[in-house]
Amino acid sequence: MNKKTDIIEKNAAAAPGDERAITKLCGMLGLAKKAGALIAGAELSLEAAKSGRTDALLLADFAKDAHGTYGADLGCGSGILLLLLLLGDESRRMTGVDIRESAAASARENLRAFALEERGEAVCADYRSAPFESESLDFIVSNPPYFPAGRGAVSPNAERAAQRTESATVSELCSASARYLKPGGQFFLVHRRKRESDILAALHNAHLTPVRRQDVFSAPGKRAPIFLMEAVKGAPVSAMRCENILLRGADGCETEEYRKICHWEA
Repeated sequence: MNKKTDIIEKNAAAAPGDERAITKLCGMLGLAKKAGALIAGAELSLEAAKSGRTDALLLADFAKDAHGTYGADLGCGSGILLLLLLLGDESRRMTGVDIRESAAASARENLRAFALEERGEAVCADYRSAPFESESLDFIVSNPPYFPAGRGAVSPNAERAAQRTESATVSELCSASARYLKPGGQFFLVHRRKRESDILAALHNAHLTPVRRQDVFSAPGKRAPIFLMEAVKGAPVSAMRCENILLRGADGCETEEYRKICHWEA
């Protein structure tokens, strides 16, 4: 087994919610057979979307045409977004930031495994004080924890709790992103629909103008609990472009659009 498939297998065993992201990475690297063997029978479901793993795939696709060459992933976790966006564009450089050293170390290991360490890095830091110069980034992506501290059930597993519960508020995330972005820089976010009013207020206060949103439907007429947003620093306020993505058709099968996102099909 080569190093790439070894890392993929390790991630599949350690984080079963990452199956679709792992499938996509395998496909991008011509490892489809290996991916099938590792995650045979894996099914996409709304529960998977809620886990935050499918969210990363949707966000990577949503941000795939980001402008410029230098970006960041704030709250990078094990680096799935870094890998997808770096593999999707060879001109990109990216830095992942996570407050957990275990997550940053995992992201660094994954970058090395896919020979991306020259264009990608991961650092352990609070993204409110990340090691970026003001107005130095072309784009930022973020798939942050969805729940405010002190709200909802807290997992006894420290890693899972950290993935679900904010260590910084949505307002702090948006303010930090605005500070790091160049004028005209893009901010891409996936979050819960129930937090939409908080997010819109935070974007407004940070002078990040929403320009595009994508609503996710798990089936015809059934909205998933997440949505995606693109905002631009300093852009004039105008009508926001609205998009929809349907994950499964009335027959219960994945739509062609979503299969392309999951499996990197042409």
